[in-house]
Amino acid sequence: MRSDSFTPDYATLGVYYRQMHRIVDRWDSRLRELGLERRKFLVLLAIKSSASCPAGPSIGGLAKSTLFNRNVIREIVTALVRQGLVTRARDRGDRRRTAIALTPLGDEWLALLVRDDATSMFRNTSPLHTRMVHDDRELRNPVTSANSVA
Repeated sequence: MRSDSFTPDYATLGVYYRQMHRIVDRWDSRLRELGLERRKFLVLLAIKSSASCPAGPSIGGLAKSTLFNRNVIREIVTALVRQGLVTRARDRGDRRRTAIALTPLGDEWLALLVRDDATSMFRNTSPLHTRMVHDDRELRNPVTSANSVA
């Protein structure tokens, strides 16, 4: 048995798991009402969370942030375009790049899906949340994260 100084905070993990489970259940219910699949919802979240990219996220950027492959992202984006939730346009600066953006309807649906959850989810679990966000960033961009530590 491995012994080290790390002692998990099981109470915080339990609280976080229960909150996360309730939120996912609520999201699934809302998704069914709107006729969306969970993976489409995840892509909508990824598009919204990449607002810092002035040209809009690309297929490659969405693949990286969702951990779906590019072909799956293309299929999802095509379906979301058909539903009127996102737009897709060639980047004027780089014709190889396709920029993706939420439409007002997509933004409205996303807000409807996450209402009340964004602030309540991490209310009692902020240290765990901080660590999870840090770990997620490391998983998505290990080179940058490793360089920032050095």
